[in-house]
Amino acid sequence: MATIIGLGNCGVKYNKSRHNVGFMCLDELVKIYNIKFKKKFFKPYEFAKLDFALLIKPTTYMNNSGKVLSYLKKNEPLVVVVDNMDLDVGVIRLKKSSRKSSHNGLKSINYFLNNDQSYYIMHIGIGRPSDKSKIIDYVLSKEVGDNALLLQESCKLAALILKDLSNSNIESLSGTYRCDKGY
Repeated sequence: MATIIGLGNCGVKYNKSRHNVGFMCLDELVKIYNIKFKKKFFKPYEFAKLDFALLIKPTTYMNNSGKVLSYLKKNEPLVVVVDNMDLDVGVIRLKKSSRKSSHNGLKSINYFLNNDQSYYIMHIGIGRPSDKSKIIDYVLSKEVGDNALLLQESCKLAALILKDLSNSNIESLSGTYRCDKGY
């Protein structure tokens, strides 16, 4: 059984923010199966169980997302769903982790894995602000206008790709997808 971790920040303040596309993607996936996330007492995550995967939403902040790995089985196939400013809104890329990342959530995942396990990353494009000094405000804010709809469609498409893990291996699903091209 695969483990799929969607990265984001907990709390209403961050709902639907660009940085929370990992959560948004998993929310779309549970909608397909008409199930809900549950919370375990004293565990830093919410979970939902499918036949083919355990879905995890850490309840820590992004920079400490890897802590959840301490509570999960090791050596299960692992996919981490995360925002990516280097991809335009509407672009999704699924690939094997290179362990090099400037994304704080992925840095935390790498730290807690301690290079003991390889994993895949599903990058969901959020675009980059034109003013580099506003990156934090950008990722923590909500998308607006047509891009808000495109980001929502990206999360739906990402959920459909992950759904195919039920009858495909992760490597065969690796690649780049565009919302305007379909799946």
